[in-house]
Amino acid sequence: MTPAATPQERVDAVWEAIDASFDGYLDELEELCRFRSRREEPDGMLATKEWIERRLRALGASVEVVESARAYPYLLARVGTGERSLLNFNHYDVEVEPPGPDEAWTTPPYEPARRDGRMFARGIADDKAALLSRIHVVDAFAKAGVELPVEVRFLVEGKRTLGAPALAGVVDGYPDFVRADGALWENSWSDFDGRPLLKLGEKGILYLEIGFRALDRDLSSQNAILLPQAAARVVAAAAALTRFTDGRHVPGFLDAVTPWGEADAAALAAMPFDREYLVGRAGESLRDSLDAVESPAFAVRTTPTIVLSWIHAGPPEGSVALGVPAGCRAGIEVRLVPGQSTEGVLAAFRAFLAEQGLDDGLDIEVRRAGEPEATDSSGWFAGVVAEAAELAHGAPPVLEATTVWIGTRALVAAAGVPVVGVGIARPDSSVDGPDENILVEDYRLGLRHLAAIIVGMAT
Repeated sequence: MTPAATPQERVDAVWEAIDASFDGYLDELEELCRFRSRREEPDGMLATKEWIERRLRALGASVEVVESARAYPYLLARVGTGERSLLNFNHYDVEVEPPGPDEAWTTPPYEPARRDGRMFARGIADDKAALLSRIHVVDAFAKAGVELPVEVRFLVEGKRTLGAPALAGVVDGYPDFVRADGALWENSWSDFDGRPLLKLGEKGILYLEIGFRALDRDLSSQNAILLPQAAARVVAAAAALTRFTDGRHVPGFLDAVTPWGEADAAALAAMPFDREYLVGRAGESLRDSLDAVESPAFAVRTTPTIVLSWIHAGPPEGSVALGVPAGCRAGIEVRLVPGQSTEGVLAAFRAFLAEQGLDDGLDIEVRRAGEPEATDSSGWFAGVVAEAAELAHGAPPVLEATTVWIGTRALVAAAGVPVVGVGIARPDSSVDGPDENILVEDYRLGLRHLAAIIVGMAT
């Protein structure tokens, strides 16, 4: 293609190459989905990494393998020489949530199958289709004879545990690589009407384990009048912290929350929310309180929460034990919204417990911490991704200013990189569950969207 070609001519040429190669791309997607890239199976994880590495090198990309004691190998790759750069973040492990038994599948989870216009395989919706689509779109540029107008980068991880504890070290160790003009995060989906959902932010997480040990060992309750009760101390502290789920009772907890602009607030309030589904899962007792919430979709995305996840003291549940437990521990899960910080929330909790007289001897351990993140919906990169989505899908996208998800986007956003989540799935893709799937045609539309983003970034 000549250098004088218009942006639309470039997009059209790449789309034609996508259509011409589409059957082969689907075959490769099936090949990738046959790998058992479960975190509990090192051989499968490493074989998956090697397949992806070979595919990246076949693009002509330079690839660096970054080893970590806390994760499977990271792949850092780059291809193209444009003035601007696009970072793709994806992962090759599957089963983010407990997937249930293989017997619940219509066909075996690691034997991809196509039926009714869909492709079924473990990990296809999260995250193998999104990952491979970003490789395939670069391949389509080459097949179309269209030079990549931007440098395309790939940061691909294989988690050993939830929370990606090794990612911060990779981001800190490769700041120039991470500092791109824009980043496409691992995944999103299109709604039932086919409108792509662009995820512009996510909640943060602060997971605390609080504990108190009063005795060297559990003792008989015949001496209870003489003994301190560790369980009562932890129960009191946990009850104080979680009195109101939204944290309004903790001084300073809500002070830093960033107010939403009118347009973003209206868009979030208009997001679909299936009340009946939640009632069906939680039980009829939830219906009245849920009906009192004007916009559950807005509430679940924009409200920070404090939840008592678990508490343990003494013998196993169900035992009849006459004794005083030596110690007690509890898990507190805090979900943060933009403006809040894990450091600020932890400081507010410590001050609150001290004010209540509940801090003496109480151990507070941070088990997981991740900051909230929100990319400006009116910013340049969000605009490029949105315009490309409408061009590819033939419908305006839905911009979700923040999500109910928690993750690691903030590590990249902290480098000044705008981040948008795009993907291939649908609400009924059974992500991480039995019969996980994508619509085959959505894979084509996803490739077209990516091609339009790449051209749009250079326009």
